Amino acid sequence: MPRRLGSAAWLGIIVVVAAVASAIDLTRTEARTLVVYTTPAWRDVLEKHIIPAYERETDHRVEPVYMTAAAQYYRVLMSRDRPEADLFVHASPLYIEKGNADGAFDPLPSEQGRPIDRSRARVEADGPVWRAFAWSPLVEVYHPDLGSPPDLASADYSFGFPHPLLSNNGVYAALLFEQTDPAVGQRALSRTVVQPTNARANIGGVADGSFDVTLGYEAVAAFFQDRGARIAFDVPVIEGQRVTTPVLF
Repeated sequence: MPRRLGSAAWLGIIVVVAAVASAIDLTRTEARTLVVYTTPAWRDVLEKHIIPAYERETDHRVEPVYMTAAAQYYRVLMSRDRPEADLFVHASPLYIEKGNADGAFDPLPSEQGRPIDRSRARVEADGPVWRAFAWSPLVEVYHPDLGSPPDLASADYSFGFPHPLLSNNGVYAALLFEQTDPAVGQRALSRTVVQPTNARANIGGVADGSFDVTLGYEAVAAFFQDRGARIAFDVPVIEGQRVTTPVLF
Protein backbone atom coordinates (compact mmCIF):
# COMPACT_ATOMS: atom_id res chain seq x y z
CA MET A 1 0.00 0.00 0.00
CA PRO A 2 1.47 3.41 -0.86
CA ARG A 3 2.38 5.20 2.35
CA ARG A 4 0.15 8.18 1.56
CA LEU A 5 -2.91 5.93 1.87
CA GLY A 6 -2.15 4.83 5.44
CA SER A 7 -4.98 5.70 7.83
CA ALA A 8 -6.15 4.46 11.19
CA ALA A 9 -9.66 4.49 9.69
CA TRP A 10 -8.75 1.36 7.74
CA LEU A 11 -7.26 -0.68 10.58
CA GLY A 12 -8.91 -4.04 10.55
CA ILE A 13 -8.62 -7.31 8.81
CA ILE A 14 -7.05 -5.58 5.85
CA VAL A 15 -4.06 -6.50 3.86
CA VAL A 16 -2.57 -4.75 0.94
CA VAL A 17 -2.94 -6.62 -2.30
CA ALA A 18 0.59 -7.13 -3.62
CA ALA A 19 1.15 -4.17 -5.89
CA VAL A 20 4.48 -2.57 -6.65
CA ALA A 21 3.82 1.13 -7.20
CA SER A 22 4.95 0.99 -10.81
CA ALA A 23 2.40 -1.74 -11.55
CA ILE A 24 -0.61 0.24 -10.34
CA ASP A 25 -2.81 1.69 -13.03
CA LEU A 26 -1.57 5.27 -13.49
CA THR A 27 -5.03 6.57 -14.34
CA ARG A 28 -6.43 5.23 -11.09
CA THR A 29 -3.44 6.59 -9.16
CA GLU A 30 -3.92 10.07 -10.67
CA ALA A 31 -7.63 9.90 -9.80
CA ARG A 32 -6.57 9.05 -6.21
CA THR A 33 -9.03 6.18 -5.98
CA LEU A 34 -8.70 3.47 -3.36
CA VAL A 35 -10.19 0.19 -4.63
CA VAL A 36 -11.32 -2.06 -1.80
CA TYR A 37 -12.26 -5.72 -2.14
CA THR A 38 -14.80 -6.41 0.58
CA THR A 39 -17.84 -8.44 1.58
CA PRO A 40 -21.53 -7.60 0.97
CA ALA A 41 -22.12 -8.03 4.72
CA TRP A 42 -20.22 -4.76 5.22
CA ARG A 43 -22.03 -2.71 2.57
CA ASP A 44 -24.15 -0.61 4.95
CA VAL A 45 -21.50 0.21 7.52
CA LEU A 46 -18.94 0.97 4.80
CA GLU A 47 -21.14 3.16 2.61
CA LYS A 48 -22.92 4.97 5.44
CA HIS A 49 -20.05 5.50 7.85
CA ILE A 50 -16.50 4.35 7.10
CA ILE A 51 -16.13 5.38 3.45
CA PRO A 52 -17.70 8.87 3.83
CA ALA A 53 -15.53 9.54 6.90
CA TYR A 54 -12.39 8.40 5.10
CA GLU A 55 -13.15 10.46 1.99
CA ARG A 56 -13.80 13.55 4.12
CA GLU A 57 -10.47 13.17 5.92
CA THR A 58 -8.39 12.47 2.79
CA ASP A 59 -8.31 13.49 -0.84
CA HIS A 60 -8.99 9.94 -2.00
CA ARG A 61 -12.15 8.39 -3.39
CA VAL A 62 -13.05 4.85 -2.27
CA GLU A 63 -14.45 2.31 -4.70
CA PRO A 64 -15.72 -0.86 -2.94
CA VAL A 65 -16.06 -4.12 -4.87
CA TYR A 66 -18.45 -6.55 -3.15
CA MET A 67 -18.01 -10.31 -3.46
CA THR A 68 -17.25 -13.26 -1.23
CA ALA A 69 -13.70 -13.53 0.09
CA ALA A 70 -13.06 -16.64 -2.00
CA ALA A 71 -14.16 -15.02 -5.27
CA GLN A 72 -12.12 -11.90 -4.61
CA TYR A 73 -9.09 -13.85 -3.48
CA TYR A 74 -8.97 -15.73 -6.78
CA ARG A 75 -9.41 -12.44 -8.62
CA VAL A 76 -6.32 -11.25 -6.77
CA LEU A 77 -4.37 -14.32 -7.93
CA MET A 78 -5.48 -13.82 -11.53
CA SER A 79 -4.41 -10.16 -11.64
CA ARG A 80 -1.00 -10.22 -9.96
CA ASP A 81 0.73 -8.41 -12.82
CA ARG A 82 -1.88 -5.66 -12.91
CA PRO A 83 -3.74 -5.69 -9.58
CA GLU A 84 -7.22 -4.23 -9.49
CA ALA A 85 -7.46 -3.64 -5.73
CA ASP A 86 -5.48 -1.87 -3.03
CA LEU A 87 -7.10 -3.32 0.07
CA PHE A 88 -8.75 -6.61 1.07
CA VAL A 89 -11.25 -6.06 3.92
CA HIS A 90 -13.00 -9.21 5.09
CA ALA A 91 -13.94 -11.38 8.05
CA SER A 92 -11.80 -14.16 6.63
CA PRO A 93 -8.28 -14.62 8.03
CA LEU A 94 -8.27 -17.90 6.07
CA TYR A 95 -7.89 -16.15 2.71
CA ILE A 96 -5.61 -13.48 4.08
CA GLU A 97 -3.30 -16.19 5.44
CA LYS A 98 -3.44 -17.97 2.06
CA GLY A 99 -2.63 -14.74 0.26
CA ASN A 100 0.32 -14.09 2.54
CA ALA A 101 1.63 -17.63 2.08
CA ASP A 102 1.21 -17.38 -1.72
CA GLY A 103 2.94 -14.01 -1.89
CA ALA A 104 -0.21 -12.31 -3.22
CA PHE A 105 -0.51 -9.81 -0.35
CA ASP A 106 1.94 -7.39 1.17
CA PRO A 107 2.06 -7.18 4.98
CA LEU A 108 0.32 -4.16 6.47
CA PRO A 109 2.91 -1.56 7.50
CA SER A 110 2.99 -0.86 11.21
CA GLU A 111 2.08 2.68 12.13
CA GLN A 112 4.85 4.43 14.00
CA GLY A 113 4.14 4.78 17.69
CA ARG A 114 1.01 2.62 17.54
CA PRO A 115 1.31 -0.59 19.59
CA ILE A 116 -0.09 -3.74 17.99
CA ASP A 117 -2.68 -5.69 19.95
CA ARG A 118 -1.37 -9.19 19.29
CA SER A 119 -4.66 -10.72 20.41
CA ARG A 120 -6.22 -9.12 17.32
CA ALA A 121 -3.39 -9.44 14.87
CA ARG A 122 -0.92 -11.85 13.35
CA VAL A 123 2.46 -10.17 13.13
CA GLU A 124 5.59 -11.14 11.23
CA ALA A 125 9.00 -9.48 11.15
CA ASP A 126 8.10 -7.17 8.26
CA GLY A 127 4.70 -6.13 9.65
CA PRO A 128 1.22 -7.43 10.51
CA VAL A 129 -0.33 -9.87 8.05
CA TRP A 130 -3.79 -8.84 9.26
CA ARG A 131 -5.37 -6.80 12.00
CA ALA A 132 -8.85 -7.09 13.47
CA PHE A 133 -10.71 -3.86 14.25
CA ALA A 134 -13.75 -5.61 15.71
CA TRP A 135 -15.17 -9.00 16.49
CA SER A 136 -18.64 -10.48 16.57
CA PRO A 137 -19.77 -13.78 18.09
CA LEU A 138 -21.25 -16.43 15.83
CA VAL A 139 -24.91 -16.81 16.82
CA GLU A 140 -27.76 -19.18 16.07
CA VAL A 141 -30.35 -17.39 13.96
CA TYR A 142 -33.85 -18.88 13.90
CA HIS A 143 -37.44 -18.08 13.07
CA PRO A 144 -39.07 -16.28 16.04
CA ASP A 145 -42.05 -18.67 15.99
CA LEU A 146 -39.71 -21.36 17.36
CA GLY A 147 -39.57 -19.44 20.65
CA SER A 148 -35.99 -20.34 21.59
CA PRO A 149 -32.81 -21.41 19.83
CA PRO A 150 -33.16 -25.10 18.84
CA ASP A 151 -30.56 -27.56 20.09
CA LEU A 152 -28.49 -28.20 16.97
CA ALA A 153 -27.73 -31.75 18.14
CA SER A 154 -31.36 -32.87 18.11
CA ALA A 155 -33.63 -30.35 16.37
CA ASP A 156 -35.37 -31.49 13.18
CA TYR A 157 -35.72 -28.08 11.59
CA SER A 158 -34.38 -27.22 8.15
CA PHE A 159 -30.91 -25.71 8.25
CA GLY A 160 -29.15 -23.15 6.10
CA PHE A 161 -25.46 -24.06 6.22
CA PRO A 162 -23.42 -21.23 4.66
CA HIS A 163 -21.07 -22.61 2.05
CA PRO A 164 -17.63 -22.96 3.69
CA LEU A 165 -15.76 -22.54 0.40
CA LEU A 166 -17.72 -19.55 -0.88
CA SER A 167 -18.77 -17.78 2.33
CA ASN A 168 -16.68 -16.32 5.15
CA ASN A 169 -19.68 -17.07 7.33
CA GLY A 170 -19.39 -20.74 6.31
CA VAL A 171 -15.76 -20.91 7.41
CA TYR A 172 -16.73 -19.87 10.93
CA ALA A 173 -19.77 -22.17 11.00
CA ALA A 174 -17.55 -25.12 10.07
CA LEU A 175 -15.01 -24.02 12.68
CA LEU A 176 -17.69 -23.93 15.39
CA PHE A 177 -18.75 -27.52 14.69
CA GLU A 178 -15.15 -28.73 14.42
CA GLN A 179 -14.38 -27.23 17.84
CA THR A 180 -17.49 -28.65 19.50
CA ASP A 181 -18.91 -31.77 17.82
CA PRO A 182 -18.20 -32.63 14.17
CA ALA A 183 -21.05 -35.17 14.22
CA VAL A 184 -23.50 -32.36 14.98
CA GLY A 185 -22.04 -30.47 12.03
CA GLN A 186 -22.67 -33.46 9.77
CA ARG A 187 -26.23 -33.63 11.08
CA ALA A 188 -26.75 -29.94 10.30
CA LEU A 189 -25.34 -30.49 6.82
CA SER A 190 -27.73 -33.42 6.25
CA ARG A 191 -30.67 -31.13 7.06
CA THR A 192 -29.35 -28.29 4.89
CA VAL A 193 -31.72 -27.16 2.16
CA VAL A 194 -29.82 -24.04 1.02
CA GLN A 195 -26.14 -23.09 1.19
CA PRO A 196 -25.95 -19.27 1.15
CA THR A 197 -22.79 -17.69 -0.22
CA ASN A 198 -22.67 -14.55 1.93
CA ALA A 199 -23.77 -13.30 5.35
CA ARG A 200 -26.72 -11.29 4.03
CA ALA A 201 -28.19 -14.23 2.13
CA ASN A 202 -27.63 -16.43 5.18
CA ILE A 203 -29.64 -14.24 7.56
CA GLY A 204 -32.14 -13.34 4.85
CA GLY A 205 -32.86 -17.04 4.31
CA VAL A 206 -34.35 -17.29 7.80
CA ALA A 207 -36.30 -14.05 7.34
CA ASP A 208 -37.88 -15.18 4.06
CA GLY A 209 -38.61 -18.74 5.21
CA SER A 210 -36.07 -20.54 3.01
CA PHE A 211 -34.93 -22.43 6.13
CA ASP A 212 -35.61 -22.37 9.88
CA VAL A 213 -32.18 -22.15 11.47
CA THR A 214 -28.65 -21.06 10.57
CA LEU A 215 -25.42 -19.78 12.09
CA GLY A 216 -24.49 -16.17 11.39
CA TYR A 217 -22.67 -13.08 12.56
CA GLU A 218 -24.36 -11.35 15.48
CA ALA A 219 -23.63 -7.97 13.92
CA VAL A 220 -25.43 -8.88 10.67
CA ALA A 221 -28.34 -10.54 12.51
CA ALA A 222 -28.81 -7.44 14.69
CA PHE A 223 -28.75 -5.24 11.58
CA PHE A 224 -31.54 -7.27 9.95
CA GLN A 225 -33.58 -7.41 13.15
CA ASP A 226 -33.31 -3.64 13.66
CA ARG A 227 -34.86 -3.19 10.22
CA GLY A 228 -37.86 -5.36 10.95
CA ALA A 229 -36.77 -8.76 9.65
CA ARG A 230 -38.65 -11.62 11.34
CA ILE A 231 -35.68 -13.36 12.90
CA ALA A 232 -34.43 -14.11 16.39
CA PHE A 233 -30.89 -14.97 17.46
CA ASP A 234 -29.07 -16.24 20.51
CA VAL A 235 -25.95 -18.13 21.53
CA PRO A 236 -25.89 -21.51 19.72
CA VAL A 237 -27.06 -24.56 21.70
CA ILE A 238 -25.40 -27.95 21.18
CA GLU A 239 -26.39 -30.85 23.45
CA GLY A 240 -27.82 -28.42 25.98
CA GLN A 241 -24.65 -26.33 26.15
CA ARG A 242 -24.28 -22.78 24.87
CA VAL A 243 -21.24 -22.46 22.62
CA THR A 244 -19.89 -19.94 20.15
CA THR A 245 -16.74 -18.77 18.41
CA PRO A 246 -15.51 -15.20 17.81
CA VAL A 247 -15.58 -13.81 14.28
CA LEU A 248 -12.79 -11.35 13.50
CA PHE A 249 -13.37 -8.36 11.22
